[in-house]
Amino acid sequence: VASMCAMYDNESLYFATLMNMGMKDPKFTDMNRIIAQSLSSVTATIRLSSRMSLRSMEHVGTNLCPFPRTNFMTTAFAPLFSATKCAFPKSSFKALATMASAVLHPSGSLVSVDQRKGKAIATSLNFRGDVEPSDALAVLTAYRQNRDIVRVDYTPCDIKSTICSKLPIVAKGSAMQKTTRNISLLMNTTATGGMMQTSFKRANQLFCKRAFVHWYCRVGMEEGEFSEKFEGVAALIRSYEELGKEPEYEEEEEDYY
Repeated sequence: VASMCAMYDNESLYFATLMNMGMKDPKFTDMNRIIAQSLSSVTATIRLSSRMSLRSMEHVGTNLCPFPRTNFMTTAFAPLFSATKCAFPKSSFKALATMASAVLHPSGSLVSVDQRKGKAIATSLNFRGDVEPSDALAVLTAYRQNRDIVRVDYTPCDIKSTICSKLPIVAKGSAMQKTTRNISLLMNTTATGGMMQTSFKRANQLFCKRAFVHWYCRVGMEEGEFSEKFEGVAALIRSYEELGKEPEYEEEEEDYY
């Protein structure tokens, strides 16, 4: 069982290549390269020497997953421009501020989750390239003050960041623009429950008609297992809903003498 899952979906990736990169006919190769860029920036500090580094992905999951079941991370990446576009701020802080705004906006998300419709449980902002620590700190401060992103109040260290000074590398033949810096976002948010609810309804509609079930039964799966998995997903959705609620604190009664 994976201790942490980074989520991507074809719909968001297709939208990113179509709208952000201006591609008329995106291919799966183009979408896969966005995933590769996003994940490589997350793991860059583990694989390469850097100023603010992590020793393993376990350290990433320790912060992002305060609870064992809710370990599904939303993803975002910036900048997403085609190789033919070059209008981007040269100043480190202005560029980082622009990218940070992009990854926190639904149009910059690589999964169909609107982060503004839930509460952020934990966030990891991963900087790569020509990034000064002071500029990264300013971006993190601006994130904490961003009123569009509501954060839960029970995680004391809900924002982590890494900086890898090695410049990003673009694959040969890629339609992505080569830049000197980028930001990759991982966020654990209660808004994930809404996306799971939508997927749950679609899957349940198919199962009610027993659509595609015979293919699974042919390889040894039993129909009863589907019901068990549906119950597990429903419990996971309830977990996200509970995490989004305001905690109730019991008032201690004072003794009067």
